[in-house]
Amino acid sequence: MNGTSVMTGLVALGLARAEAFVRAHATLTAWNSFLLRGQAAHFDERLFLAKPHPGSMRYAAWVRAALASGPRPPPVAGKVQDPYSIRCAPQVVGVLVDVLAQAAATVEIELNGANDNPILCSETGDVLHGGNFYGGHIAHVADTLKLQVAHAAEVLERQLVLLCHAPPTVGLPENLVVATGESRSAHHGFKAMEILASALVAEALKLAAPASAYSRSTEGGNQDKVPMGALGARELGRILALAELVLAVGLLAAAQATDIGGRRAELPPPLAALYQALRALDPQADGDRPHDSVIARCLAAYRAGELPLPELP
Repeated sequence: MNGTSVMTGLVALGLARAEAFVRAHATLTAWNSFLLRGQAAHFDERLFLAKPHPGSMRYAAWVRAALASGPRPPPVAGKVQDPYSIRCAPQVVGVLVDVLAQAAATVEIELNGANDNPILCSETGDVLHGGNFYGGHIAHVADTLKLQVAHAAEVLERQLVLLCHAPPTVGLPENLVVATGESRSAHHGFKAMEILASALVAEALKLAAPASAYSRSTEGGNQDKVPMGALGARELGRILALAELVLAVGLLAAAQATDIGGRRAELPPPLAALYQALRALDPQADGDRPHDSVIARCLAAYRAGELPLPELP
């Protein structure tokens, strides 16, 4: 179907989900930076004032808020810089933050505009035949959001890899294996979760190809250029679902790494509240176990707004 009302409604719903996702994304980036003993100074406001893209500035501020750090966090001695998925997260995901603001303005125009054809002029009685039904603007929003949400999901998947294969100085075992002693080598920890996250991101990136590039002529050549926005909007919903799954896996991995690393007492208050909520859903395990039901509970709690994600400016 190619109805502009349909695609606009789907994109409007996707906007709300994407806005929630990107704020949770910043919180998880902060948590992973903390767990990896990263440089909070990567989020120093002065960096972003030097190239003031609003989305990057907001994302960095959200990370600082989750870390409960000031605008100018002190650098960690002996460490220069972290991998891109931590250090450049504001620059990567800041694009999504900016796109969301632009998309909201476009969707607002569509929601309050007249898609009818023809349009009747109340002043003159003229019948105006045109193309206001054409959903090119919404198709553009859907395709742009799709790509940026997929990129953001990949950042979380890359951070999960860093947790699962952290350097010895971080104090986290390979694959976040909890078990100790002689049986430890028989446990996989979060190895399967890492593979799952990679598969989810691969699907999201594949779906991120622009639907509008697949315009097809129909109705005997009358509708000879169509936006394909409904397809893009449906794919946006699918990519958001995949991204939310990656987020749930990442949250569970952060909770596990917090337990293993013995740093619960050091957690900044915003992250400590989130950790406690996750542990209420999923008590710490002492070995391998199926993760499907745990992921489902975490995802359901996130989508229901039941996780105490910090109030971000």
